Parts: sequence; structure tokens; C-alpha cells
Amino acid sequence: MSDGEYVEIVPFLTDTPDFVKGFEVGIVYMAMRHGEAAIGGLYHADNEEQLLLMAHRLGYAVTRERHADGWIKMEFVRPARPAA
Repeated sequence: MSDGEYVEIVPFLTDTPDFVKGFEVGIVYMAMRHGEAAIGGLYHADNEEQLLLMAHRLGYAVTRERHADGWIKMEFVRPARPAA
């Protein structure tokens, strides 16, 4: 497998675009809720607003870069908290 090539590991039992997009958002949400310091990847551009809302509410800074064919690269970083 070459860089940038994706392989389906477990197929979805439905092919609806909304299910796929919701699954994608759910993965990011769980990583944020578990306190991951940095999260990033290539996401459906249709999920941009939902991902931005989650990041804002959960305290993550966001960088983003649009890609072709309906994709957006997003990086979410949780600012370090000062030591107590």
C-alpha cells in the first residue's frame, strides 16, 4: 500500500452518505472527549461546520486546509493547561 491509499477494513452495512459522515464525526468526538492532545486527518468537507462546533465547545484550536473533491484537512489541538 502506498502513502495516501486507503483500504476499507470493515464495510458499513449501509451506504448512506449521512451515516458515513456521522461515523466520521463520532470518531473525532470520542477522541476529543477522551482528551487527545492532537487529532487530525482528512474529513468530508460537509462535516466542517459540525467539527468546528465540537472543537470550539471542547476547547480545541483548529487549523484547516481545503482539498479537492469535497475533502478538508483539519487539525485539532488542545491547548496545554498550566500546571497547578
